[in-house]
Amino acid sequence: RLTLDGAGAGDARAIALRLREDWAPTLARELAGGAARRGSFYRAEATPEAGARDGYGGPGPPYALLQGALEGLRGRAEGEAPIVARGYACVIGSGPDFFIATRGHAEWGRAHACFAEADETSMALVDEITETYAVHPETWGRTNVTVLNERLPFSASIE
Repeated sequence: RLTLDGAGAGDARAIALRLREDWAPTLARELAGGAARRGSFYRAEATPEAGARDGYGGPGPPYALLQGALEGLRGRAEGEAPIVARGYACVIGSGPDFFIATRGHAEWGRAHACFAEADETSMALVDEITETYAVHPETWGRTNVTVLNERLPFSASIE
């Protein structure tokens, strides 16, 4: 289990992620071996209103996620990655950026290496961050995003 401690804006709350060696064996083993130690969340996207579109004409924008960076996180999909569902933690590109989905994202297909999943207690904190923490809009390329006003630092530990 990978625990992201202090992710709740300076208090002692944590997000617990169960590593999924069946989805990303190499990445899960590296994380279990202590490859990553600290990071921060910087983007918090609430679930969009029905009918929202991104800059590419697809469903979205790519809402319903909490995004951050985890020092030492590197990996790509191995074999057939699962389709992103609520609670899945997935690498963006080859890392160190990653996200935790707050709803399913069938529209992304199997494009992301999913390496862990959060339990419902942890998802309550993820939901709280995406729905209530102060954010501001930015545009990355043609994608409109909401970025946390203040990064939420965390330390990573293995249990």
